[in-house]
Formats: sequence, structure tokens, C-alpha cells
Amino acid sequence: MSHNTVHLLLLFLSSIITIESYEFKCPTDWISYGTDCYQFIRSPAKNYEEAREACSRYNAFLLSVISLEEHNFITEWLRQNDPIHSSWYTSAIDTGSNSWRWAVPIHGANSFDPIGSVAHSSSGGVSHEFSAGNSGRSSQSDFYSILASLWLPTSVTNTNKNRPQSNLYDSSRPTSIQQQQTLIDGSIWDRNAKNAVYNFSKSHNRWGLIRVNGMEYHNYVCKLRRQNVNFATAMERNIDYGYNTFDTNKIPRGPRFIYDPESVVFDVSGRAQLNYATLKCVAEGFPTPTYKWYKQDYVGATVHDKLIDPLSDRRYTQTDGILTIDNPQADKDRGKYHCTAENQYGIIISKTVQLSFGYIGEFTKKRSPEFGREFWGRSISCDPPKHHPSVNYHWSRDSFEYIVEDDRRIFVSRDGNLYFSSLEKIDRANYSCNVKSSIASSGRTGPFFPLIVDSASNSQNLLFPNHFPKIFPDYKLAGTEIRLECMAYGYPVPYYNWSRTGITDRMPAGSYLTSYARVLIIPSAKVEDSGEYTCTATSGKDFISKSVALLIQSLPVILREIGNKVVERDLPALQWECEAFGIPAVTYTWYKNGIEISDYNKATIFSEEDRNRLEVRSNILIIHGLIPERDEGMYQCKATNEFGTAFSSGQLRIVQMAPSLRKHPMPSELFAGEGANITIPCVPEALPAPTFEWQKDYNRISAMGGRIRILSNGFLHISPVHRTDEGTYTCIARNNLGHDRTHGRLRVFPRPKMYIRPNPVYERQIGDTIELPCMAATEGTLDVAYVWQHNGIRIVTDQTKSSGSESMMSTNQFSMSGLDGDLRITNLTLAETGDYECIVETNVGSISASTKIVLYAQPGAPGAVVCDDITATSARLHWSDGSDNGRRITSYRIEGHTNHDNRWQVILNSSEYENRFETIRENGRKLVYLNNILSPWSTYQFRVAAINEIGMGPYSEPSPSYNTDKSVPFKAPSNVNGGGGKVGTLMIMWDPLPPKDWNAPDIWYRVYYKAEDMIDHPYIDHNLTSQGNINMFAVNVGDENYYKRYLVRVQAMNSMGAGRTISDPVVVYSAESMPQIAPTGVYATAHNSTAMNVTWTPLDSNREKLRGKLIGHRIKYWKLSQNPQFDALTLLRRDPEQSWGLIVGLFPDTEYYIAVMGYNEAGAGPESEPFLARTYKAAPQQQPTSVNVTAINARSVMVKWRGISSLTAAEEPIIGYKVRYWEQDQPITRATEVYKYLDGGDLQAIISDLIPGKVYKLRVLAFSNGGDGKMSSQIEFKVGDGVESNVQPLSSASTSFASFTSATAIARPTIYHTRLVALFDSIIFYLFLTYIL
Repeated sequence: MSHNTVHLLLLFLSSIITIESYEFKCPTDWISYGTDCYQFIRSPAKNYEEAREACSRYNAFLLSVISLEEHNFITEWLRQNDPIHSSWYTSAIDTGSNSWRWAVPIHGANSFDPIGSVAHSSSGGVSHEFSAGNSGRSSQSDFYSILASLWLPTSVTNTNKNRPQSNLYDSSRPTSIQQQQTLIDGSIWDRNAKNAVYNFSKSHNRWGLIRVNGMEYHNYVCKLRRQNVNFATAMERNIDYGYNTFDTNKIPRGPRFIYDPESVVFDVSGRAQLNYATLKCVAEGFPTPTYKWYKQDYVGATVHDKLIDPLSDRRYTQTDGILTIDNPQADKDRGKYHCTAENQYGIIISKTVQLSFGYIGEFTKKRSPEFGREFWGRSISCDPPKHHPSVNYHWSRDSFEYIVEDDRRIFVSRDGNLYFSSLEKIDRANYSCNVKSSIASSGRTGPFFPLIVDSASNSQNLLFPNHFPKIFPDYKLAGTEIRLECMAYGYPVPYYNWSRTGITDRMPAGSYLTSYARVLIIPSAKVEDSGEYTCTATSGKDFISKSVALLIQSLPVILREIGNKVVERDLPALQWECEAFGIPAVTYTWYKNGIEISDYNKATIFSEEDRNRLEVRSNILIIHGLIPERDEGMYQCKATNEFGTAFSSGQLRIVQMAPSLRKHPMPSELFAGEGANITIPCVPEALPAPTFEWQKDYNRISAMGGRIRILSNGFLHISPVHRTDEGTYTCIARNNLGHDRTHGRLRVFPRPKMYIRPNPVYERQIGDTIELPCMAATEGTLDVAYVWQHNGIRIVTDQTKSSGSESMMSTNQFSMSGLDGDLRITNLTLAETGDYECIVETNVGSISASTKIVLYAQPGAPGAVVCDDITATSARLHWSDGSDNGRRITSYRIEGHTNHDNRWQVILNSSEYENRFETIRENGRKLVYLNNILSPWSTYQFRVAAINEIGMGPYSEPSPSYNTDKSVPFKAPSNVNGGGGKVGTLMIMWDPLPPKDWNAPDIWYRVYYKAEDMIDHPYIDHNLTSQGNINMFAVNVGDENYYKRYLVRVQAMNSMGAGRTISDPVVVYSAESMPQIAPTGVYATAHNSTAMNVTWTPLDSNREKLRGKLIGHRIKYWKLSQNPQFDALTLLRRDPEQSWGLIVGLFPDTEYYIAVMGYNEAGAGPESEPFLARTYKAAPQQQPTSVNVTAINARSVMVKWRGISSLTAAEEPIIGYKVRYWEQDQPITRATEVYKYLDGGDLQAIISDLIPGKVYKLRVLAFSNGGDGKMSSQIEFKVGDGVESNVQPLSSASTSFASFTSATAIARPTIYHTRLVALFDSIIFYLFLTYIL
């Protein structure tokens, strides 16, 4: 057969109307995953046997989980859809001796196959039980790995062990131990519990299996294989039932909201930009629904719904479900609204929303000063104006541009208050609180007020301000961001830590710390995040803790929609069930066509006949004795709690109709293979339910059993098919209203037979090419297609490509060769190893042949990695080998990662002598002991790679997570140091241990210290119990022990005891005291008119005098006429080795007092005797003029200028002149100076060693003892052989040229520039004379 024919056949097979296209669709409200369908049933709860029976009605069975992927699917659904954490039955049962199995049907729901079981034997090995029905489905190790990882851990009350165990118990243990197994969450079960349910563990924050007694009532999960859907006895009836239309948009149906209205806040301050409010609801239905809007009004104490008529008020505009209110007014429009959607099939109402008005009032105009003390905590309230809705806060300091940012000491709470852990003098300023609307850009600015910080002789002890810790927002709802704030007063500034106590110490998933660990953020809170949270603040040796209870509440959430109901007329009673979740618990209200079914309404609105037929039992509505013309319509269930409402809507249709097979006619041509089986569907729409009659070649079939039988749902099943079954089949569906029929012709062909099949195994090397033969003998009139699969995935080649294919793989390595089904594979790699299947497909059946390609290569990945016998540092790890790929496995590489470090790290290579791997005799799994390798109190995952002579293969999938036991800390804190603090204290600091080294859930420290000169005395120690993972501690050693050397050590501690090691002794100085010695020999001389040189005799370094380590000196200076206490300025000289300093920024010809003091970390010592000195008079105030540059040769020029002719009395006599020149592309700071002292000669200077052709800049100035005077105008010049030189005064836009022998440049400032400089100089000089006079 040609390749084009194969392509066409595949297209034909994928598009033909066949039975299979109908069979494999999951029923309505079932969830599809893989090849199965799932239904999670909440109500009514059932015991184990009742749940099994309920599932069997759908030809389904109680849940079995046969892969970790399926387990993840189940737990993810539960995580998303079961916030109340119910228990859910599975089919797992204990058959005795702790041997568990899944009850999985072999053919339908009534015969079961225990596909996998596992028990813990007394030898510590693993035994498995599998039936023959499990052949070829999953390996033993797969089921071991799956079952072992599904159980939630327990605590076992045992004197020898106190660590998490599996819910599976070891039958070798004494009964008393078995009966004391307790879930970590606290619930207790005993060994007699033989069933298993999915349950949520708060302590482990995950779903898993626990034991239960099968008589308990729980939710349950049904699982249905897709190929068994047609065997189900429960038929689905959708809203289109009985309508002969195939356009889904034109199916007659009642309204259903697709967009619910939302509450609106109208921003009053934004009227100029947007002066209308919009409320919107959208519903779908056919015919298209119409809408009405209602506003709740009070008449006395009664709430009435007032219809909004756009014709009654020009401000209202309604377009379909959109209501627009122009120029909203608070007194008229504020309130609650809802809409209704209506067509001929009924009315539904929306949830109620609110229209409110946003505003921000005015701050008070003036605010009194706030007072505080240095080193004491302080809170300042924002005192915001009235507002709606919430606002955001920020604080300004001194000006609105200076925003106060959070730091370790300062914190702005979400409620607007400003907090200081401890005030400092730098906090003296004017402050203003500002608010900004959360819905608009508008805001308000509060008045500035001063914060006055007074000095204090002591400091604040650790203290939580009122109401801390705080939780925001006020209503803590699931799905919203929760913010927990902590703030403490104290000096030194505190550090913070958050922890969780109670049933679990795990912080919520996704939570994080911010604002220097003061704030804990839970981005999207869940109900299970409720609990007690503790903030610990630490400052030096002190710590305080305080807890706050977080209760996450929830808006109503519909868990089970009521759905549409299509029922028959003679149904005695219809029960409608609604299920919702909320915290607080929800209450239920039922509506019919928008009218509440309440006792009051039944008495006043509903007819007398209907009053007794409508019965509401909380979340259940029962309608007795259905009457189509009275009961059809739209029904709603409303779940309400104090935070909101949720609706579930459904339409009730009461139908009475003769059978119709128009929607699901039988295929006109059916194909079956001889010896195979076939199910022919017959799917009528009919109410009452029809009876079925089948005919072959128009002769009635009497099928009560045997090879041909009519199933309970009316389908005809033939197994096995004979050639004599060929013919025309007719299905006739009848009820008391009529009948309908459909027919199709069944053709029976011989099934294909394999003629040439591939060898069972092919052994090749990497890089080889191979051809796998495949050829079948088939009926000549049938088309045939060859399909190859690799490890269950279809291979696509150029010859077999078709659209819409699923689970296919395609690479250039695969191709079809010859006219039959031979598969050619080039350049073999490890990816091409594994199982291959050639499938020969015809219209009547298929046949397959299998083979395997084995490459000599690195081993395959091991599987089912499991750990047990776990202690603090050791464990037993075992796994199943993957393929050895033709070479014996010689060793293994084992890696692990923990919850502290997610990087995979090598734990050991099992080739090491002391850790040789072993083989478990009972099951062939490999085993290795991880002795004294693991880290205590860590959550580990392991992976294993096998090694043979060719190399190391890929790693296994990670194992389940395992927890090691607690132990004492193994490490001592590092980087022990200290120093600083208040006088009389010894501040000890260290790097705290990271959590991976805690070896327990808690950690604290013990510090040891003693004076260095007391070498023979024991250490004094402080056990910092319950202070947590701090990094410093202050010891009170007395004021007399200032700046004294101490030997310090630190040891880690936890609940298991003291750490194994203590840090090495290090020398730490106690806190310093202020120096007691003043500098002597202070002497000052004028440096120029604005600076002085100060010198002094170096201080004596005696400990008793310096009382610390000298940091430097403070030079205090003030004018002769000033008060030294208030007007003095201070210069810091930080180099303790230098005994001089330069004071700058002084006034010319002014006398100053100068005093010097030494300082250390504790502060400054006493001042020296003040020394009086005077600065020089001012520097020259005029500039040289007529600067002229003349070339001497190619590298030298002569500079001449006109000097300053006169000086004022306020200027020092001129000593000489400086010529400053620099390269044009360099700054003036790189200038070179040539000095010309006044010696009676001409005012000129020679500049040598210039670079020919380079442009230079030049300025001339006079200098004196008062400093450098004003500079002349800037000119530019360059030198060079025979090159014209340009003259460019700095302020002139023109350029003059003159020719000289080599180069000449003359500076000629413009008249404007000269006058401007003269005016500027006159102003400066006038200001100076005014000042000194």
C-alpha cells in the first residue's frame, strides 16, 4: 500500500463517525484526567460500602491512585476546592497483616482487582502482592513508591523513637505501640481501622492518606474509565434535552449571569473628569434576556426593592444590563442595588452591590508640638480626616519633598501612625502626615508640627507599643493579602523575628518578611493560615515576645452548583441540593423566578396549592408533585454570611416526550473484526424512560444474556463477534408517548494477522542504524495502516503525519522503509531505547507486535527511591534499578537536598568500602546505609544515579520528603566579636547559625566570658534560653571595667541540649568610657586669611586616662566675641596619630579661640585650654591685567602682565604672582604654577617644556599671606614651528590672529567682560568691608 494511502486512511480513521468517538467522553460534571473521569461527591456523606455502591451506579469505582502524577492531580483539586478540609474515601483497604490494596475493577464495577499492595515485614524488607490482572500495567516498585508516599506521617508514642512515622504500621511491633499511633494533628486511630481517606494535615500543610473505620461517614471520590462510560446506567440530561437544534446559541434556555455586578465607589473629588457611576450585569440565554435594576429603600424598618425607571429621572440611563447614573448625589443614590435578568423561561436576580461615595475630609489647620526623650521610643498619630474608602499614608519631614522612609529605627504603620524605636537628636524636625485615596490620585496634606527631642540620662527598655502586634486589614478574608506588623520601643534598636505556634510551626506558603523583618506578609491567605503568630523583639541582652491570633474568614463560595434539571412529569418529588462554604458559616435562601421561597412569601405570594409542595430544608429544596405549568422556571440558591453572598442558578424543565434519536443516530456503517467485541449505542431522548427493542435484519433479537446482550442503558453488546453477526441492526426506543428507531449495517471482517514480526530484542550500540520489520496479512478489501509506538507514544514520520494527533513524537531519526510497516531508526541514542510496538490498524480491528531496543550505555535511571529507619544523622535508602543497558551496575551516586538548601549535593558514592550497597533478598531492591551523613531536623529528598563501566546514567526521580530527628547543634557560632555599647557593658556579637545547623526547631545561645587577666578563673556563662536566634548579648560588667580585655566564647543550644562545640576564645573589649585627659601644648597659626594650622602635644595613651581607643580629636573654635557654649563649631580629626589640624572657612583678620579634646567611642574628653589666634588679612582683591604671551622658541613662551597698583587696608601685602597654565582638555585643578616673587624686576615669567601644537590655557594671579588673589581672564595659546597662533579670550566669541616667528598669543578681553568683572569685584569687596566694619 502506498504512503499516500496510509495517510488517507489515518485521516479517515480519525474523522469517521464511530462508536469510539461517543464512548470516551466523560459525563457532565465529571473531571477528566488522563484516561479516566473523576467525580468528587460531597453530599450526602456515605460510609465505605455505601460510597462503593454509589460509584457503581455510574459503572465507576472508588478512587484508586496508581501514579504520583495522579496523586498530585487529586491533591491539587482538593487544595483548590475543599477549603474546609473534609475527608474523602478511597478504595484502599487493609486485607490483613498491614497489606493494603486498591480495589480496581477488571471489567466493570462489580469485579475487583487488587492491583497493588504493600506491607512492612518484620525483617524490615518490603513484600508485594499482585494479581495476574496487573500484568503489564505497573511495576512492583512503582506501586511501592506510590503507596509509600501517600500516607500522612504520625507520631508514635515510643520510648525508643520519637519521630514521624507512616500511617502504615509495622506488624512486628507490640500491639500497645501499634494502638498508640497518633496523627501529627492530634487525631487518634487504632490498628483496627481498615480503610483509608484523603485527609489534610495542617502540621505538614499537605493532603495524604490516613486510616479510618469504614463505618464513618465521609465524602468520596468516584473514578470511571473512559472506555466504560457507555456501560453507565445513569444518563445525563442537559438543558438542550429534547430540543432538535444543533446550534448551541439557539437552544431555548433561561438566563444565566456571566458577569455579576460589582460594588462601585464614586470619587467625589474627580467629578470634573468623571461625573457618572456605572453598574453592570450581563446574562446569557435564549431568547436574549431583558434587565431591570432595583435599589433597596427603607419604608420604616422594612426593606423594599424600588424599580429604577430611566424615564422617571433623566440622570438614569440603561443599556441592556448597564445602568449609568449621571451626576450621582450621595443623598439620593447611595445604597444597595441588584439587577434581574428575564426571558420567557424565568427570572434570576444578581447579588446585591453597593454604590458609595469616596471622599477625604480636611485635616485640622494647626497641630500642637510632640515631645519625646532621646533614646526613648515614641509614637505619633496621624490624626487623619474622615474618609471613605481606605487611604494610604506617608509622612513628610521639614518639606513635602522629604518623605520619611522606613529604616530599622523608624516605622510607618498601615494605620498611619509614625513610630520611633528610640528617638535621636537628629529626629528634631517638623513633621506632616499626608493621606492619599486608594481609588484616585486625590489626597490631603496635614499641618506641619515640631517634634521636640529632649536629652535623657537613661534609655528605653524593650516594650511593645499599644496594640502591637497588629493585623491588617480589619477583615481577614481568604484570598486577600494579610499584613502582620510588629514594632518595639528600645535602645539599642531592636531586631525582629516572626514565628508560628500551635498545631504547626510552618509559615504560610508564599509568606515573606519585609521592613527589616517587622512585617510578615501573607500574599493570598488561605483558611489553613489561621493560627497564632508570635513576634519576638531582641535588643542587646533583652528580648520580649507577644502573640496575636489570626483568624482567616471567607466570603461564601459555592462548592456544589445546583445545575439545570430536566425531569419527567410524573416524578413524585424533586430534590435540589446546594452546598457552599464560608466563615462564618453560611445560611441558605432559595428563590424561584426571583422571588424568595420563604414562609412569608409562601403565605402571601405563592398560591395555596404551591405552599405545601415547596419545602426548604436549609441547603435542600424539595418540590413535591411536579406540575409543569407551575414549577418550571429559574431557581436560585443564595449562600450568605456577614461578608457577602454567592448565588447558584439552575433551570427546571419538566419534560414529557416520545423517544427521539435525531441527535444521536446510529452510524450508517459499523465495522467489527471477527472474534472481537462491539458495543452498538442507542441513545434516545425520551421521558418517561423508554424501553428498547433490537432487530437484526428486521427480526427481533431476544438477548437475555450470553454472547449478545442488551445492556441496562439500551446498548447492544456482542462479544465475541462472529461472521454470522453481519447484517442491518435496528434500535427501537418506546414509551407511552411514541417510539423512534435508528439503524446501521454491521460488516464483519477477519481480523488482521501478523505475518512478519520483529525480533523480541535488538542489541545495538550508540550511533547505529536499525530497521524493525513489521508486516500483516489483512482482508484485501480493507485499507491498512501501520503505526509504531515508542514507550507508548506514537511515532510520527513524514509518511504518517496527520492533524489532530495526540501523544505523538516526531524526529528526523524515524522513517518508514519499504511498502509495509518497517521502521528505520538512524543514529541511535539512549533516548531511542525501550519498548517498540508495531500496530496494524484496519476498519475492523488491530493487531500488534512488540520488540525492545537495548543499547550498551550508561545505566537507566533508578526508580522508587524510598528512605526508612531515619535517625538524626543516618537513614536506610533503597531503590529499584533501572535498565543496566547491557553492562553490570558497579556503584551508585547518591545526592540529596534539604528544605534549607535546594541544591543537589553529593551524599556518598556507594563504592566507598564502609557504605557498600546491598540487595534486599525478598524483592531485589538495592539498599545502602547513610551512616552519620545527614543533617538533623531537616527535610530530605534523595535521588540516585547508577554507574557502570561506560559511565554514570541519569538520576532517578526525587524520593518523597523525609524528616530527620532532632539533635544538639553540631557547630559553634562563627565570627565571635564584640565591643561598643554603653559604659559598664560587654557587648558580645556573633554570626547566628543558619537554620540548617539548628538541628531542632528552636535555637538559642550560651555566652561565656571572663577577664583576660583572670586566666585561672572559670568562665562566667549566661544561658540565653528562649531568646531565639539572636546575634548579640550585652553583659553588665560594671562601670569600673571600662575598655577591659575579656575572653569570650559562644555555644549554640537547642531543646535537645548544648552544642557539641564551643567557639574558640576571642578577645573582646568592654565598652569604653569617655577620656579623662585634655590635650596640652595647643598652638595655632594663621595659614591664610580663611584657615589656621593647629598643633598640640599627643595624648598619653594610658588606659586610665584615655579609657578606650582614641579615635581622633575634636577641634573646637569660636570668635573672640562669641559664646563658646552656643556659637562654637567643631572640626573632627579622625586620625589619632596626627596631632595637628587645619581649620578652614574662617573670616579674614579675625581672632578665634581654639580648644582641642580627644574622643573615643564613648564620647569626647575634657577640652584643652583655649588658644587665641588671628587669621591673616584678605588676599588680593584685584586681578592682574594686560596679560601677554610671546613665543621664545618652539617649546617656551614669555608671559608678561601688568601688576596690581594699589591695596586696601584690609588686604595683606603682595608677596608675588603665580602663572597657572594647563592643557586645554584638562581641568584647572591639573594646572602647573610658575612663581614670580616681587624683586623689583619686570613682571614676567618664562614657561618651558611645552608641547608644540597643543593648546594651553593660562591665568595670572597675585598672592600674599592672605592667600591667592583673583585670577586674570583666561586666555588660550599654542606653540609650534612657523604655525600661526590664535588668541582666544575666554569671554570673547571672536578670534584674533597674529604672526610671530614661532607663535604668539595676546589676551584681549572685551569691554563688556572687563566691566562685568570689575563690577563683580567691587560688589565682593564692598560686602567684605561692610562685614569687618
